[in-house]
Amino acid sequence: MKAVLIFDMDGVLADSWEVCYPCFQQFAASLNQPQLCSKEAILSLFEDNFMTSLGRVIPLTSLQSDLFLQLASDMNNALTKATCFAGIKPTLEILCKDHFLFLITANFTSAAHTFLKNQQLNCFQGISGADQSFNKAEKIRFIAKNNPGLPVYYIGDTLGDIIEGKAAGVKTVAAGWGWHDAATLRRGKPDYFLKHPEDLLSLINT
Repeated sequence: MKAVLIFDMDGVLADSWEVCYPCFQQFAASLNQPQLCSKEAILSLFEDNFMTSLGRVIPLTSLQSDLFLQLASDMNNALTKATCFAGIKPTLEILCKDHFLFLITANFTSAAHTFLKNQQLNCFQGISGADQSFNKAEKIRFIAKNNPGLPVYYIGDTLGDIIEGKAAGVKTVAAGWGWHDAATLRRGKPDYFLKHPEDLLSLINT
């Protein structure tokens, strides 16, 4: 049976932490929030929706658009240096033959297109970044609504991904090879926990 598979990008497809981390550091410095510059602090922002977490630290109304434009530009440049996790590309190429694949990311749509083009990944029916909406759950629900009768899975590598997938009412798959460790991911009680990208093949085809 066909399924709808919605993927996060960073930490699921893209092995991008090392190139994205300096972008987040610069963003935090621009916000005059030095306490957010450490690896641990930045990763903690992804334990919920990124903007929800950020809003607990600073008033979102104080954010200036030029700071986000700079972050978008920095992320786009960073993604030119990122590569796919081992095993993810052939896995996607197999899955897209029988299933509908979508990409929803907290990164920017332009950065997603940059990464996918560089990695020659042409398997997604739709791509949506933070510049279109910060609310992943809303976007997941929209895709599910437009594919009635099909099982829907959201594959993410952060606790925030699992929380938003559950809020959208779809099956959640924790990608254990990404940004958050297993203990953090399991706090969200994902429906499935996978250690390797190739494990998606046996999960979806069972």
